[in-house]
Amino acid sequence: MFSFVATDILRLVYPDHVPHHRVELPKHGRPHTTTIPPAACWKRRRFDINNQVAKETVLFNPEVHTPLRVASLRATMLAVALATGTGLAYAADPPKEEEVPFWAIGKPKNDVGAKLAPVPSFPIATPADQLPVAKFKLPPGFKAEVWASNILDARGMRQGDKGTVFVSSLFVAGKVYAVVDKGGKREVKTIAEKLFLPNGIEFNKGSLYVATPKDITRYDNIEDKLDNPPAPVMVYDKLPGEVPHGWKFIKIGPDGKLYVPV
Repeated sequence: MFSFVATDILRLVYPDHVPHHRVELPKHGRPHTTTIPPAACWKRRRFDINNQVAKETVLFNPEVHTPLRVASLRATMLAVALATGTGLAYAADPPKEEEVPFWAIGKPKNDVGAKLAPVPSFPIATPADQLPVAKFKLPPGFKAEVWASNILDARGMRQGDKGTVFVSSLFVAGKVYAVVDKGGKREVKTIAEKLFLPNGIEFNKGSLYVATPKDITRYDNIEDKLDNPPAPVMVYDKLPGEVPHGWKFIKIGPDGKLYVPV
């Protein structure tokens, strides 16, 4: 004579390569997890206290019955599980929560603050003749003029030993530029691109250091190789990599060490 536990299991026909369903089974009064292999059809199985199949009922055979929607079958399975008190756990990944943009982390969810959002940046650099230089208000004796243009998303600057001005970027460009003065005209070169928020830059002893939220790299002898930049040398790659306020500002100190915020 069998002693039954209230456990019903439904199983759909799947090839062997499809992940199996995991089913929570009570075993000797304690929760127990087992894996049910692929079956030939949908079945309801009843187990005894030794976790052996005591009774099996065919609910749906694809060779006999009209195919049913998987959603309906899952609804049936859920109904059976609720009726019998069985907990079913699927191997499929749970639905992912909508990812919150880094700029929205901590933003109020109601009132006026919920409507705040950053102003989108232009995907290309503003032409020099469209820059509002004439609108700048400066003290007497000062004037503003365009020194170099065609630089998208300029963020930080460092000057090399030979006069090259290196310019970093942040959210839009993902590039590091080099500006070279040639007879009063400035030529802009891209020396690195497709970088992850390369805000932090520093120049020291012929090398350009570039810091992202994830790592710090170094471009050696860079001023002599602006047209063919060398592969970067990895200096450190264990930074947290967090985006909110994770971009870096780096500087060589008087002791010759490179200081980086974390």
